[in-house]
Amino acid sequence: MSAAGGSPNHERYWSIEQAGPLAIVRLGGDFLDLAVDLPMFGDWLDAFERAGTSPDSRALLLLASRDCFSLERCDRFWREIAEQAADGKRRRGTSTELTVAREEYGAMRMVRLVRRIPKPVVAAAQGEIEFPFMGLALACDSRIISDDTVFHNRCHELGMPPAIGLGCMLPHYVGLGRATDLLMRPSEIDGTRALELGIVDEVLPAEDFEEAAIDAARLWTRLSPGVAAATKRLLNVHLADLDEHFRVEMREVETAAARFAAGTPSERIAQRSQPK
Repeated sequence: MSAAGGSPNHERYWSIEQAGPLAIVRLGGDFLDLAVDLPMFGDWLDAFERAGTSPDSRALLLLASRDCFSLERCDRFWREIAEQAADGKRRRGTSTELTVAREEYGAMRMVRLVRRIPKPVVAAAQGEIEFPFMGLALACDSRIISDDTVFHNRCHELGMPPAIGLGCMLPHYVGLGRATDLLMRPSEIDGTRALELGIVDEVLPAEDFEEAAIDAARLWTRLSPGVAAATKRLLNVHLADLDEHFRVEMREVETAAARFAAGTPSERIAQRSQPK
């Protein structure tokens, strides 16, 4: 494998390796910190796009570490957002202006880039995962999880709306009625249920998961580049409402962050995150 992007400064967030025609994009445990660091977030998008447009790549694998979207890591992420929102309100004395929403909503940029890359993008994740981050996976062309993966819908507990495009992407997979049920009720979805719902395509043993996921993603490199690009362009027609969805989502995330800044949900997170 040869390095295809990133630098030592980026390794805690991401790294990119070229394994033949497959670009392996590893998401580290601190990946979510990019959402509150615009320069680093821009570096990540540039590196990801370079990997997606490189003539050396015929498919990309987004391979998340076990703690990347974990409940503990997501709790920390929302605490950071709440603290940033509170600090911004104190300094400006006006409504919250989040770094994640400044200039252009970061989640929208990431999801749009995944859809714009003219090659198959495969997502692979494992462990305990906060369900809203499934929105990024659903934007990809295929999803692989380990057999010990559990998706947790804690939107009600956290006081946050379904973010990262989940409210737009999920109905395309499961229908509006089932998406409403999944998003409106606190729930846990294990690997078997996720496969039944069609929100993941393959469930692999947790043991040696990364190696198995890489082998599975290599199958996508056999697809003709022209066919892959044309297919994604055609499928993107069904996502014509994505930009409008993100405009609404940005407003809802800002409103929820203001509630976090007021204290109640973030205090619950802080208390739950204390070591026992």
